[in-house]
Amino acid sequence: MLDARTTARRRAGAALLAALGTALLASCTSASPAPEAAPSPSPTPTATPTPTATPVSASGTGPGEVEVQNPYYPIVEGREWMGMDVSFSCAGDGPFDVRIPGTGAFTGSSTCSVRGSSDFLIEQSKTSYRVVITVDEGVDWTFTGLLTPPHGP
Repeated sequence: MLDARTTARRRAGAALLAALGTALLASCTSASPAPEAAPSPSPTPTATPTPTATPVSASGTGPGEVEVQNPYYPIVEGREWMGMDVSFSCAGDGPFDVRIPGTGAFTGSSTCSVRGSSDFLIEQSKTSYRVVITVDEGVDWTFTGLLTPPHGP
């Protein structure tokens, strides 16, 4: 025959098994968990439009400078070079020189009777560029410059 202690243990074990069985049955018959919400679609990135440069026109008499703003900086990153279309004319017999200091970009001639037109290739690293115009004193000149969008390295 079983002693009282063994009987109590068996009853406690049976009660524990009954409680576990009830819990398992309850989990099988309970409402299923709510389905996970579908992940919201990530927003489609909107490309930043590349700005458009406006031609800069200037005229003067004698040596001068023209400041050309760079609308592409720093919007177009990862592109190292850009162009500047330059058109220049002057009236007189002396030479002319049009350059962007520090870039190596220049155009010129031994006489103003030749019209200068060049596509400067310059580094895309500044918010504006200073164009230096060298002509003899008293010589009238006209300058037009247009920055072109940056392109690859």
